[in-house]
Order: sequence, then structure tokens, then C-alpha cells
Amino acid sequence: MKKTKVITFLLLFLLTFAVNIISTYSHDKHVLPYYIKIGLFFDKTEKSELLLESNTTFEAGIFSEDKFISLFDLNVNKITLRKDEFYIDKGLNPEKYVVSANRSNNLPGVGGAYHIQIGQNFANYIEAHKFLNSIDVRDIQAYLCYEDEWRIYAGPYANEFEAKEEARNINLDCRYETGIIKPSGTRVQVVDEKNNIIFIYDSSCEVYFMSRKVGRDDPVVSVGGTSYRGGITAKRLPNSDMTIINKLPLEEYLYGVIPAEMPASWPMEALKAQAIAARGFAVTNFNKYKRFDFNLCTTTYSQVYKGYSGEHPNTNKAVDETRHTVITYDNKLIEPYYHSDSGGHTEDSENIWLNKLPYIRGVEDDFSSDTPHSTWS
Repeated sequence: MKKTKVITFLLLFLLTFAVNIISTYSHDKHVLPYYIKIGLFFDKTEKSELLLESNTTFEAGIFSEDKFISLFDLNVNKITLRKDEFYIDKGLNPEKYVVSANRSNNLPGVGGAYHIQIGQNFANYIEAHKFLNSIDVRDIQAYLCYEDEWRIYAGPYANEFEAKEEARNINLDCRYETGIIKPSGTRVQVVDEKNNIIFIYDSSCEVYFMSRKVGRDDPVVSVGGTSYRGGITAKRLPNSDMTIINKLPLEEYLYGVIPAEMPASWPMEALKAQAIAARGFAVTNFNKYKRFDFNLCTTTYSQVYKGYSGEHPNTNKAVDETRHTVITYDNKLIEPYYHSDSGGHTEDSENIWLNKLPYIRGVEDDFSSDTPHSTWS
């Protein structure tokens, strides 16, 4: 959260509970959201390609009614999510596959976004995978596709002419029913370390990739050197690259927030107060990034979130011991902004915003007087 002089709620209230009209209580768990979606990369930081690493192996699945439903195991610990787009193969260049605006077939090493569908649609993974294993066509790469239903695709191809030619060959060789799949603005490729397509999905279906639970270790997914609990998905929004989202339980999200907002070495009661404030902020700002189809970001524009990599046992304990606890006024959830330093005194809400709120009254804050950051301009 932004550490500004202007605040709506003094964390000191949480520490001392000095204002008795503000109450904390264990909120109905059915009212608080169970899961939260955090935007890791979006807008100016969006990705056209992203490597994910698992500390076990990956499984792909979807969320339904706050439950993760596994679609299938990928049986690999490294995958790359990539826009199903037109690419130029750059060989050993670190930016191996560069999105190409030129869709000409004349460029060497062009990979495309056309595919061939082989066979019919399937109701489940087992039927689709069985058919995939039965396909015997030389020199084609066939793979699974999930778009609410299961399909088998082959390709990819740089243009429609190339795809149609290959479809004719498949018909002649094996007499499989085929169809041409044209480029889509929502499709995402999942490729292995050898650049083989494992799987393609329509990102509007929100397929998430999670690490399988093995033994006692927490299953986490590494993205750009930072590990996260929960699942990761790439979503293609109109006129953009891929928005990368981490979906996980709200309480586990707080594990990665509290030590980023307050030193984990501070007293437990202070950490608990921070956990209560952060939980309330997350819930009251739940729709802040609705246009990007997630809830909060990882920076001070929301709350700083450093994922599993940033967790500490002390702050995890503070979250657990305040589970589902939020701050209310007149039985309504308040938005508990907090700050790092008030400068010695907070402010009334009407002097900052238009509304006068009875629970946002300026008070002296001796804890923020004569501190290294108590004076600024």
C-alpha cells in the first residue's frame, strides 16, 4: 500500500483498540472470499512468453465453486506459456520466439497460429488422450486443446494454405475428419523444454497450472525467480499480450503480504494487527482491477505481495491466529488503510476526502514522532 501522509485509518487503533466503537470480529467465512486473484504481470508488464517451474510436477485445472478441479497431469516440472501467435524462430537467441506482425509464409522460421483439428470434440480428457495416442500420421505434431470441450489439434502452421495442404495429407493417409482452426486472440500454448506443444487452451476458460502436492513440502510455482502458492494462468485480453494471474486462498495470499508491509521481527500483536488490516484492505478493494480480470496487484498500488518467497513463520502465525478477522463499524466492513509513518498526527477524513466518517478522526501518534521518516515535504 502507498505509504502516504494521508491515511484513512491509523494502525495505532489496531494495536491499542483505543476506539471502542470500532470492533473486530471473526467474519462469516461465507462472506469473505475464499480465493483471490493477484495480477503478477499486466498492462505495461504483460508477457508474450513466460517460463513456469514447479518444485514437483505440474497439473492443469480449473476452479469451480471455490474448488480446484484437475484436468490432467502434465508430468513435467518446467513449462512455457506462450501466445498462440505468429513467431519467428531465433534459434539460440534468448528471445527465441519473437512475435511477428508479418504473417507472410516467405519468412524463414515462421511459426503460426493456424491449427488442424483432427477428429471430433471429446467430453473429457480420458477420451481425448486415448484418441491422441491412437493417431498415426507421419511428421505432424498433435496435441491436446481445451476450449470447454477437449479437442486434438496438429500444427502449428504459418498460414491457412499450409494448414489446408497438411489437412489433405492427413485425410489421404488416415481418413481422419479434419478442420482448419484459424488464429484466436484468446488462445495460449503450453510448451515443454524442447519446444514441443503439450497443450493449448482458450484463456477465457481460465486454466490454471499448479504444482502437485508430494510429501510434506508446500507445492509452489516459480515465476521469474519468485515462488507462489496456488495456481498460475495466462489470460489474453483484447489488444494485449498475456496477463499473468496468481490465484490462491485469501489467507495464503496474506502470508506473502504481511512480511512485506511490516518486519517479521516485530511483536506478534503488531503482526496480528497488520494481518487484520491487510485482510480488510484486500476484501474492500476486491474489484479494483476488475478490468484486467483479477483483484489486486503485487505493488504499493494495492499491497506489496512477495508470494511464497517472501513468507516468514512469524507472520504466517499472525495470519493464522487472526483467520477471517476483519474490522467493522456499525457491522459494516471498513477499508482499513494503513501507513508506515504519520509524522506524529493523523487527519480527519473530511480534510482529505469529501465524506466525514466517524471512525476516521485525527489523533496524536506519539509512536511516529521524532522518527527517521516523521518529517518530509
